[in-house]
Amino acid sequence: MTTVLIIEDEMNIRLFVSANLDARGYTVLEAETGEQGLQLLRQASPNAVILDMLLPDMTGWDVLDEMMKDEKIKDIPVILMTASISVDESANYPNLVQRVTKPASVNVLLDALRSVTQQP
Repeated sequence: MTTVLIIEDEMNIRLFVSANLDARGYTVLEAETGEQGLQLLRQASPNAVILDMLLPDMTGWDVLDEMMKDEKIKDIPVILMTASISVDESANYPNLVQRVTKPASVNVLLDALRSVTQQP
């Protein structure tokens, strides 16, 4: 089974993504904050992460920075899901493989996940 961690503070978005992925056979983990997300990353080592850029305790860039410091989680593929990005820092993060603009359709998210996992 493919496990996906959603790090998103907006409950409606998180639940929408989670329900749609779950219905398609993904195992879904959820975090509301960057710190919760990092804890789950270290505990569960998911196959992919869907990461919001604006979290209540840190930015998505901060989460990516912390991931890069940890050998166990630094290579987990990350799909960035955000309404806007003012600065393009993606070259600094080789595990940042996709960008999805909010509000994202289910098909866009599924295509992004398929590009980084073996799930059909």
